[in-house]
Amino acid sequence: MKALCPNCNTTLDLSALAEDACSRAVFALIAQQPAVVQAQLIPYLGLFKPRLQGLRWSRAQHLLQTLVDATADTSANRLAAALSETVNQFAETRRHDSWKPLNSHNYLLRVIESTP
Repeated sequence: MKALCPNCNTTLDLSALAEDACSRAVFALIAQQPAVVQAQLIPYLGLFKPRLQGLRWSRAQHLLQTLVDATADTSANRLAAALSETVNQFAETRRHDSWKPLNSHNYLLRVIESTP
């Protein structure tokens, strides 16, 4: 079965996703988060995507797990606000050829610290 990604308009093969352990783990991690956070996670993961290729499921799984671990004591509303602010901060710069994907959660963690 094919589906269309609402974020990037890529056609996805749901059967292939279901067969891949890392993709199942990514969706499970997202599903475990509060709804207010879930909506922000996919755009945030996009900040780690290399310019000319897709983000590997194993990398997405690692990123999500480290994010969940690093923000375990952060309220859902505060995390959602910080995720949204981080994505918005990089929205314009991602359009430029000089864009480099994020390689850690450090920027987000600084945003969380500055978010009331």
